[in-house]
Amino acid sequence: VLVRFRVHNASVTSTTQDVMTQQTEKILARSLERIGIEPTSEEIKFHHVIGRGRRLYSRDDIERAEKWLSMICDRNREVGVHDTEALGKAIGMIWFRVCSNSTPMGAWIWKKYRRSLFSDGYTQPLSEVMRFWVSMIWHTVRKMVFI
Repeated sequence: VLVRFRVHNASVTSTTQDVMTQQTEKILARSLERIGIEPTSEEIKFHHVIGRGRRLYSRDDIERAEKWLSMICDRNREVGVHDTEALGKAIGMIWFRVCSNSTPMGAWIWKKYRRSLFSDGYTQPLSEVMRFWVSMIWHTVRKMVFI
C-alpha cells in the first residue's frame, strides 16, 4: 500500500519523537529483562540503535554490536523465552542491516559480516547484498578520490 503524506515540523511524529523513543526503550528494556539481561540506560540506547539497523561509525562499535547480539542469543538459549531459530533469523537480519549501513568502513565491514556466525542466520535478497557491495565500493572510491 502506498500512502502519500506531508511531513512538517508540527507532525505528530516530529513533535512526539522524544516520548516515542522513551516508550520504545522501556519496551526494549522489559524485553531484555525477560531473558535475564539487566541493561543500563546506555545499553538500552545502543540496543535501540542496532535494533533499527543504524550505521555504526567505528570498528569498536561493530565489535560491541556483535558481542551484544551474541549475548542476547546466549541468554535466550539459557532461558528459552524466544524460539531459537526465529531469534537467529531476526538477529541475522539486524546484523546484516547494521553492517550494510556501515559501509564507510570499507571492505573490512564485509569481511566482518561474512565471518560472523550471524551471517548464516538469515539469507538476504540478492538485491540487498548488491546494495551492500555498491555502497561499500562507492565509499571506498570516494575516500580515495577525496583524500
